[in-house]
Amino acid sequence: MNDAAAVAVKPVARSDAGSRQMLRVAYVVSRFPKLTETFILYEMQAMERCRVNVEVFPLLPAGSGAQTSIEGASLGAKLRELLRPAARNYIMHPEARAYVERAHYGPLASWEIAKAQLHYLRRRPRAYLGALATLIRANWGSRRLLLGGLALFPRMALLARKASGLGVEHIHAHFATHPAAAAFVIHRLTGIPFSFTAHGSDLHVD
Repeated sequence: MNDAAAVAVKPVARSDAGSRQMLRVAYVVSRFPKLTETFILYEMQAMERCRVNVEVFPLLPAGSGAQTSIEGASLGAKLRELLRPAARNYIMHPEARAYVERAHYGPLASWEIAKAQLHYLRRRPRAYLGALATLIRANWGSRRLLLGGLALFPRMALLARKASGLGVEHIHAHFATHPAAAAFVIHRLTGIPFSFTAHGSDLHVD
């Protein structure tokens, strides 16, 4: 699979080796964990071995029963995992447990999300409305991406507030669809630099 990475804005500043603190990076994904995207889990583990503090920002709520390990799962269970809607995936690798426990899950609508909209409309209205306008314009040719982006935009604003509050220094998204759009929106609202990895499957959507 050929992956292409696109990087936006300035590089993240690093202090000298003697006093360097752990860099904090937020990984934006559509859902987590997902058995067919184990490469993202392994990449986050590798980043943490390189002294990077990883925050997981799933765009969609956690699937039901996400505590079942892949070890001991029957072949039938694994096939059902691949065939069922991804939002209900329930088999995961044991290494994902630590990330699941600290991932920033949340619903698509809540009082906290409403407060995030009010925060940016009051503090950064041009950035907020500009990011929304760009999201609409860039996805206008695809009803699926447009409607999904509009549904997720309020949560993207909440994740922007979370990223600022956690001291995140870089946003990285996997897949050039809604996760990359979320990384862009977070950047526009906070100024935090972002990057994304585009995968082969991105070629098959609109």
